[in-house]
Amino acid sequence: MLTAHVIQDRNFESRLAPEWDALLDSVPSATPFQSRHWVGAWWRAFGARKQPHVIEVRETSGELVGLVPLYRTRFPWRALRPMGTGVSDYLDPLCQAGRENECVAALAEMLAEPKGVDLVDLHQWREPWAERLQSASSAPLRRIADEACYTLDLPSTWDEYVAGLSKSLRYEARRLDKAPYACGQADVRTLTDPEEVREGLEALFDLHAKRWRKRGLPGVFALSRVRRFHHSYAKAALEAGHLRLSAIRSGDVIVGVIYAMAIGDRVFFYQSGFDPEAKTLSPGTVLVAHTLREAIRDGARTFDFLRGDEPYKLRWQPQHRSVNSRLMLPLRRPLGQAGATVNRWRVRLEARIRTRIASRA
Repeated sequence: MLTAHVIQDRNFESRLAPEWDALLDSVPSATPFQSRHWVGAWWRAFGARKQPHVIEVRETSGELVGLVPLYRTRFPWRALRPMGTGVSDYLDPLCQAGRENECVAALAEMLAEPKGVDLVDLHQWREPWAERLQSASSAPLRRIADEACYTLDLPSTWDEYVAGLSKSLRYEARRLDKAPYACGQADVRTLTDPEEVREGLEALFDLHAKRWRKRGLPGVFALSRVRRFHHSYAKAALEAGHLRLSAIRSGDVIVGVIYAMAIGDRVFFYQSGFDPEAKTLSPGTVLVAHTLREAIRDGARTFDFLRGDEPYKLRWQPQHRSVNSRLMLPLRRPLGQAGATVNRWRVRLEARIRTRIASRA
């Protein structure tokens, strides 16, 4: 039998570290956003005025079976939300394979009546997890469709994969082995030195901002604490072997960067940035091709494009599309109901903004 407990210790990451790492390594569907490196970096960057509410699900023997890192807010309503909100693409529970239904049942019981909470507000839950919680919850859980995600099943060889692409994309993907890359005028490679990673992230922030300023928008790395968060995570992820940060150099200048991560046999494409004036190098396409080729070489079976319906993702022929959910459980009137209503409208507004941004692109 599984039981759920709440940890409110601000040092939850170090307290759970060995068990957390072991659980992450054992779950085939685990993502970087469920790792202690990501959650811990997020907490250090964004958790100053928040109260941790980390739910651990354990077997009677004491074995850690599931983990849901949440935090509590006080204004304008008292809410429980996932750690990682805002910068993460998946925020559902980390749970042992085969124990999902038990884990969700214990979690649903814990969420039904948390003390001092008006609204449970769960962001970016993948479809199977959202369905499980809906089935297990005895309370009126509101589920709202959020962003779509695309995943690609990888073949065993790069040549096999490239052969199935469109003619134009096949040509661009094969530029990795042609001029200017083959003759050394430009170079694309994965960064493995800590100082190179730091430099690569700074280049990513600048290049991403440069492209978005042309659309009259600041981009996702505009805030200094967001940049600090990514530096903190990248340092830990590099040491853990999860980081896949690659850059294109033309001479001494970085003209493109792709930010990806790997967990088990899955690679996740998080973000990229490139100089619009370097279009002759096809930096955006070449960076994705490089990351895909490296993933196949390393034995990865899945390439996850994460959130977003951007048309360029479809060019790479992902076979699977899923839609994340936002799950809200209003617990106390009137604040809980008001919070759920406001957030429902906010999701719709954000969807409209994303559509407008995509049309500008």
